[in-house]
Formats: sequence, structure tokens, C-alpha cells
Amino acid sequence: MFVIWTACLSLVGDETIAPLAIILLVAVTVVFAFNLYGKLFLGSCGSYGVTFAILLLLAAQHARLGISVETVVTYFTIPMLDCNRLLITRIVHRRSPAARDINHLHHHLEKAFGWRNGLISYLGVVGTASLLATLYPKLALLCALASAAAYFGFVMVYVWEIAFFSWSKTANLRSF
Repeated sequence: MFVIWTACLSLVGDETIAPLAIILLVAVTVVFAFNLYGKLFLGSCGSYGVTFAILLLLAAQHARLGISVETVVTYFTIPMLDCNRLLITRIVHRRSPAARDINHLHHHLEKAFGWRNGLISYLGVVGTASLLATLYPKLALLCALASAAAYFGFVMVYVWEIAFFSWSKTANLRSF
């Protein structure tokens, strides 16, 4: 997602922000490439640090009227919904909200589709919504809503395993 967000920011950044976004884009692309092969993992602190740097650039670009709040919200819709779902789920199960687990959406997509296809589906939704919101800011709110709908659709099917939404389980309903 860092690659997606820095690429989008480099498209709309002004003469100060765009070069910084491009530098960060190159750095996160290298990290992403190493991460794909299991050679480098940022962990929580590294992820928080990169996210903070991206948020600073987004805030600076917004202050210069170069990016809308709706576009920024679109970027972070799926990660924030997942974060909130996990916090609530952990509290309900009497676990620490900061506890580690494999209940993130990307873990469920990996289980359902395999590592590569799970990654493609997750980043595909985030990337499509982010790029559309960046290029067409008037559609940003619609993109955020579509991202939320996709997120909850994924959660219903692959996390909560609601039979009505699961294609493999709805095949059994044909006997009615």
C-alpha cells in the first residue's frame, strides 16, 4: 500500500511534495521487492514510521490545496476499517487490542486465494480506489464507499464465512 500511496502522491504533489514522494516511492518499492521474497520485513514500528512519513506528505499537500480529505480517506479506508474490526474483535474476546494474531483481512484472503492472489485482490481494491480518487477527486467519496463495500464483502465471505455470500456454500443451497 505504501507503493500505491506514494505513487498517487507523486502524481498530485506540487514542486516540493512530488520529489519527496518519488524518493519515498523508490525506497518503499525496494523494501516491497525484498519483502516479497521474504528478505526484509518492516514490522509494526517500520510500518508506523513509513505511514507517518506518508501522512506528513499528505497533510502538507492538503494544506497546499493539492489533495482533498476525501482522497486521503479513500487511501486509508480499508486499513482503518480492518484496524477497527480487529480492535473490537480482540476486546470482545478479552484480548489486548494490541495483541498479534492472524485475523487481518490479508490473512483471510491469503487462506482463501493463496499468497499471491490474496495480495493481488487486497492491493487491487486499495490501488484501484486510490488511483481513481487521485485522478478524479470528485469521485473520491464514491471510491471510499466502494472500498468500504468491498471490505465488508470480503469480511462477510472470508472472515465471518456467511454462507449466503460464499460461492462454495451457496452451491449447496441449489437443492432447495
